Amino acid sequence: MTDETFDVNKAHRWFAIECNNQAWDLVEAKERTAEQIEEMIHLAHAARFHWAKVGTELNLLRGDVLLATVYGIANRPENAMVYAKSASSRTKKTEGVTAFDRASVSGAHAMACRVTGNSTKAAELEVQFDHESSQVEEQADRDLLRQLYSDSR
Repeated sequence: MTDETFDVNKAHRWFAIECNNQAWDLVEAKERTAEQIEEMIHLAHAARFHWAKVGTELNLLRGDVLLATVYGIANRPENAMVYAKSASSRTKKTEGVTAFDRASVSGAHAMACRVTGNSTKAAELEVQFDHESSQVEEQADRDLLRQLYSDSR
């Protein structure tokens, strides 16, 4: 008989990664059903919950970006804005933020402003997003960012 102990932190990490990846798969899908949109939201919250247990500030920032993005896609303005503001605020105090992260934050924040109807602020953030996404080294990453945040304009 094996006497293995259950590693809760390892489980949190596993679920954080799995839920995060599944949520992003739905974000990147060309089309989504209403059920898939709800699943995407639940997956994003689950990922963020598990990152809060075992992740870093950078994981939390990325979780907030994911939540802002899924709520933007779902056209739920209040929730999109809550997480966009949280991600923006975390950017200033988090170590290891990459150009991709900065572009993701401004893209998700612009999307949140668009769904709230604040086109002036959205336009400002879109200019910021365009600049920040141009700083991302990998072309495939720039293309993904533009697919996610520019194509929805």
